[in-house]
Amino acid sequence: LAISALARAAIVLGEPRYAEAATRTSAVLVAEVEANRPLPHLLSCGRPQGRAFADDVVLLAAALLGVFELTSDARWLDL
Repeated sequence: LAISALARAAIVLGEPRYAEAATRTSAVLVAEVEANRPLPHLLSCGRPQGRAFADDVVLLAAALLGVFELTSDARWLDL
């Protein structure tokens, strides 16, 4: 939810700090998946904790869609 909120705030307010935070946080979560590790339920101090629930996967998909809308980078949409 935080990534989606940051992406939306960056679009509405034009705040580059929010855009950077949304893309950087998305990249961290996607890196777990791209490394063939399961999506974690949470990250604590940069370390994955637990396995993602179905709603975690859905919220990540919504967040990546928000980052795509923010950046227009098709990479986020493909993920």
